[in-house]
Amino acid sequence: QVVTLLPTDAWPRKDVEAIAVLAYTTFGEAFSIFGIEFPPMTSHFNFGVKFWKQCSEPLTSGQINTHPVALRSGGLSGIPNG
Repeated sequence: QVVTLLPTDAWPRKDVEAIAVLAYTTFGEAFSIFGIEFPPMTSHFNFGVKFWKQCSEPLTSGQINTHPVALRSGGLSGIPNG
């Protein structure tokens, strides 16, 4: 089983169950975005609880890291220039 942010309708692996989860749904509360109403989703909330429990130690111990910060000139308009 894999949880993804990508659409699952064309998931290439038939031997793996793909479940799409929005980060918003892991809070277990109703919300709306882009005119779409999302009810509370208990299974997504339960996944979020389990996910963050499993990630807590690797995050705090440095086993999982963020990408390095690169401060560059030009603000958002400077992004295309690298």
